[in-house]
Amino acid sequence: GLPLSKTTSAYEDWRRCIHPGDVSDCEAKLQDAFEHRIEELSMQYRILRADTGELRWVESRCRIFYDKQGPPLRLIGAILDITDGILAEEAIRESEARFRRLAEAMPQIVYTCGPDGLIDYANQQWVEYVGVPVEQCTGRKWIEAIHPDDIESVERWERKSVKTEQPFDTEFRLRGKDGQYRWHLSRAIPIRNAQGRILKWIGTSTDIHDRKQAEAEREELLT
Repeated sequence: GLPLSKTTSAYEDWRRCIHPGDVSDCEAKLQDAFEHRIEELSMQYRILRADTGELRWVESRCRIFYDKQGPPLRLIGAILDITDGILAEEAIRESEARFRRLAEAMPQIVYTCGPDGLIDYANQQWVEYVGVPVEQCTGRKWIEAIHPDDIESVERWERKSVKTEQPFDTEFRLRGKDGQYRWHLSRAIPIRNAQGRILKWIGTSTDIHDRKQAEAEREELLT
């Protein structure tokens, strides 16, 4: 935001443009690079445009040249505006935080999977039902809590959904922390980006054991 006539491209010009909260960190990184004769340096920081006062995020990438005695002679580099990317990352983090707060308030088990169908998150309802930390259920470890007679069916549904990119929808028996199995209805839908590529799967598992028992008793009565 400075006209060429009002800048000498000197160090102080650069320093004045950096957000006050980032100056000390940038200078510390430069000093560390000089002391250890680091030749390539990359930094992310905020700047304030001189003309509008607008805050922008940038990434500075430079090559440092030294003389034989050690002191730096000059830097050659580029400064890239990464504001849009930073704001997008912040929006994603805020969105995920809102989702997790909502998921923790849900009475059902809520989980998310990567594009490959591997679980990467489950809410507190899962922990309370199964009785083990979420970390022990990520990836494919959650399969261990499914009734042995239902594993093949669940894995078949999982492969089909990942391959066809269609919603996951099946019933199976899930083992609780008391060792007893209860029927659950599990459904998951894909979340896509603007190009249609799947970014994540979001799903729920609802306890339908009482309904399944009632149906079985009704069938037995009718028979």
